[in-house]
Amino acid sequence: MKIGVWIPDKYLNSVHIYYEQVSNILTKKDVQIFPFNKNDSLPDEVDLYWDPTCTGGKNPNRRFLNRKKPLVATVHGASNFALPHHYTYYGWMQQVKGYWINFQRKLFWNLFRNNIEGIITVSHFAKEEIVRELNLNADKIKVIYHSYDKTLFRPLEKRSNDFLLHVSVFQPIKNIDTLLKAYREISIENKLPLVLIVPGFKGDANISGVQLIDHPISQQEVAKYMQNAKAFILPSFRESFGLPLIEAMACGTPIITSYGSATEEISKDVAILCRPHQMEDWKIAMEQIMSNKNLWNELHKRGIDKAQDFSWEKSATAHLNYFQSLINKSSLHDNF
Repeated sequence: MKIGVWIPDKYLNSVHIYYEQVSNILTKKDVQIFPFNKNDSLPDEVDLYWDPTCTGGKNPNRRFLNRKKPLVATVHGASNFALPHHYTYYGWMQQVKGYWINFQRKLFWNLFRNNIEGIITVSHFAKEEIVRELNLNADKIKVIYHSYDKTLFRPLEKRSNDFLLHVSVFQPIKNIDTLLKAYREISIENKLPLVLIVPGFKGDANISGVQLIDHPISQQEVAKYMQNAKAFILPSFRESFGLPLIEAMACGTPIITSYGSATEEISKDVAILCRPHQMEDWKIAMEQIMSNKNLWNELHKRGIDKAQDFSWEKSATAHLNYFQSLINKSSLHDNF
């Protein structure tokens, strides 16, 4: 199998990790990858084209409109269409820009809606979101979960368990304000510090016990925090997947996260679930995880077990099978 892959000069690091992990395994399965960017022509001698970079409901690169082989796009989610005001802290000008970008993306999806053979997305919630917000055909969408770096995110024999942890980017959709309000209200003895790893944070974290890291740190450093945290807390209003959730599971770190969206889908049965807007829910959940040893042990074990459901090998194999099915379908049509 030969696959032409659109790789722009700039795209999100999380997408880079996804593409590198999947493509490396595909290469080991005798798949030939032909990456190209804006300076290159479309590779001719391929069986299929793949754009793995469609974040924020972005449409595939428009050069694919002139292709002669099947096209697959990985659309990582479309929450920015459902909750556009939750994606910027930077005033009305940035909000107007966000609405304009969303308008353009919906407009250009009109060119691809009936002119694309397959779409991959990262959760069943994301699939429903994409169908609803972008009016795409659900029958064309395949759900394939991401995975995590198993060399970094794994349980420790001895862990400190002496802080709570939140890791995210700085966006209103992450609901950090509610987390901080809830933490401030905790009054139990032996209250643990709350470590926030939020590059670019511009809110008010001047609360006793809160330790803020507002600059980027390496994945190795993030893994060390995750391995030693008493709990990982992700209070997002909406997530299409939530990679830190499975990283926490893999470390045996209990999770406190939100009802609804992919946070519930990914961590159901291994997490304490809270209503995103209800500060009291988060306060009680943090108090429980700090004071109830039996609860901590149960979630610790469940998380480690569930993390085994996620692997890049499984994800890459699902990609390969899906690609092959679309190639076979295209070949069948060509013979008629």
